[in-house]
Order: sequence, then structure tokens, then C-alpha cells
Amino acid sequence: MRVLILADSLFAARERTLLSRLELGLADEGFVVLQAVPESVKSGLGASLQEVYARGITYNPHTFPLFKGLAVRTIVKALAEADQLDQPQDIDIVHVFGGSAWQLGRDLARELDAGLALEVWRYGLAARTSELTLDPSDRVIYVAPDPLTQQQLTKRQPQQRVHLAEWGVIASDARDILAPGKAASFMLAGTGRDAAAFAAALSGLAPVLRENELSLAFCDATAARRAELWPIAKKLGILHKISLIEDLEGRRDLLLQGDVLVLPEAAGEQRGIALEAMANALVVIAARDPQVSILQDTITARLVEARVASAWEDAFRQTLADVPASRALGKRAFEHVAQHRRASAYVRSVLKAYDSLLEQASV
Repeated sequence: MRVLILADSLFAARERTLLSRLELGLADEGFVVLQAVPESVKSGLGASLQEVYARGITYNPHTFPLFKGLAVRTIVKALAEADQLDQPQDIDIVHVFGGSAWQLGRDLARELDAGLALEVWRYGLAARTSELTLDPSDRVIYVAPDPLTQQQLTKRQPQQRVHLAEWGVIASDARDILAPGKAASFMLAGTGRDAAAFAAALSGLAPVLRENELSLAFCDATAARRAELWPIAKKLGILHKISLIEDLEGRRDLLLQGDVLVLPEAAGEQRGIALEAMANALVVIAARDPQVSILQDTITARLVEARVASAWEDAFRQTLADVPASRALGKRAFEHVAQHRRASAYVRSVLKAYDSLLEQASV
């Protein structure tokens, strides 16, 4: 059985760890996994690409509609060469991660005579499913990583199959955060598209950084540029307290050296980075997001109103003022994901979705 994992630029860069674990899990079940990622992702990731995308190819996501058919055939040929396929139709399932790659995934599935699994990783993507034209002959399943997204998909696509596959993580060792005598580090992650939310979080963090000599903040560089945080940090007098990190979400090893993960935006997005933080007993302070079920106040995270600076400040102060309570919150989150969000359970759920697709093929 062969599966093609097709990811768009955003997803491939942000969720490398998730895709890697899925690939390994599928391989353990006897699947052969091929991956296709945009050329820009390969150049940006360098050697790490090979660690995640074994038997991988790259594609150009900026193809003119007039040459769409040629682009699909080029990818199919590259896949055959990468894995020495006897026939392109040897690929059974195309699993698409990232909404901007849905149309390409559909066309590839048709060319390969394969089933199509569409990962709806963001709540708002459920509304976009109606924009993708499907034929009665297309074998499709929507894969939702959150029960709330699953419900929305079921309402919007009552004629299609919808399967829940909650993302998983490996929770192996809960560490003690906020060690005495060491710098308390806050890791700010997100897209920066909600500039007001980022500004509120930074404004709430500023007095805490100024008052705590050892405290530091690290922020995703792209998000900081998009939200124009540097002038705000300068005005707040905390430039010396902040470091910008390129591709922070993709660099999980660095991120998990922190104590507190800060997620200023409420965009209905699933984020592997939140699961990783919980699996390492970090404190997650996040904007209240009713469309993301893993964010549960006092259980997995400390939730605040996204654009209220005083709410962010209160949450940050409370985190540093009561270290035992903060550690307890981190460990509750650790226990929650260890029980409810295992990586192995995620792989099993994906396999069930694939079984559903294969059932369609046999009808």
C-alpha cells in the first residue's frame, strides 16, 4: 500500500514533526509513504527535509491554470522515478495537508486513480470545502483533527465522509519548568496576522520582562515582522529582552527549552506546537479560542481574551508569582495529552480513514 502525503508550504514548514511521526507510524503498518512538498520548503529546510520526507519530491505550487495538466503529469513522473513505481496507479491514497494544495491533490488523485484524503486542519477551512469541485467518481474523505471541525464539516458536507483523527504527540517525560536561578523564557508563536492580538500580548508581557531581570522572550521572526512588533517593543523598552527566531514553530527542539508558550491568536487553527508544549509540561498561555478543543482553561492552558493587554499581563504575572501552580498546570496538560492525544492513536485514526477510502474503491 502506497500513500502520497502532499503538503503546501505553510503546513510543510510548520508541522514537520507531525508529518514525520505519521510517516513513521504508517511505515510501521507496512505502508510505503511518498511526500511532495513545495520547492521553497526544501530550500528553506535544507538537510532536515530528508529526515522528514524520505522518498520525497518537490513541486512548484505556482503553476498557471493553463499548464495545470502538465504540472500534474510532471509530479506523477517524478513520483514514479522516486520510488521506482511500475505504474503511477500504484499509489492508493493522496493525503493533502494544507488548503492551498487541495485542488492539486484532487487532480493528482484523479490522475493516479487514487483515493483523496483532505486534512481540514483549521476550523475556517470547513467553509472552503464547497469551493472544491468534485465529481461523483472522486473517492474523498475529509479528515478533521478536532471534534468541533468534524461537526462543522458534517453540516457543510452531509453527502461526504468525515473522519475524526485528532493529532497526537509523544509525552514521555514531564520536566520542571521555571527553575530557580534561571531565566524564565516566554516563546511567542503564531502567524502575526492578528497584529492587535500580538500587540496586546507583547504589551502585557513588557512590564513582566522589565521587572524580572532574568526573564527573556523569543518570538517567531515572521510573525514579528508581519505584526510590526519591533517598533512596539522599542516603545515599551524591551528590545534587549526579545530575540527573533526564524521558523520558531518548525524548530521544536529550541522552542521546548522554554518555560511558557504564548499563543496570542485565536484563529481556529490546530497547532502541533501547542501539543508539543503540553507534552513537555510547559505552561501554555493562549488566546481563548472556542474552535480549538485542546485549549481548555486550567486543564491544558491558561486562557485569556486575545486583545486585552491587561489580561495577558495578569496571566504572565500569575505564572511567575506562583511557580508550583504553574508547574501543576503544565503537568495537568502533560497528563491530558498523554492520555487523550497519543501519537499512536492518531496513526490508528488515520488508518481508519484510509480504510474508509479503500472501501469506496471496492464498491
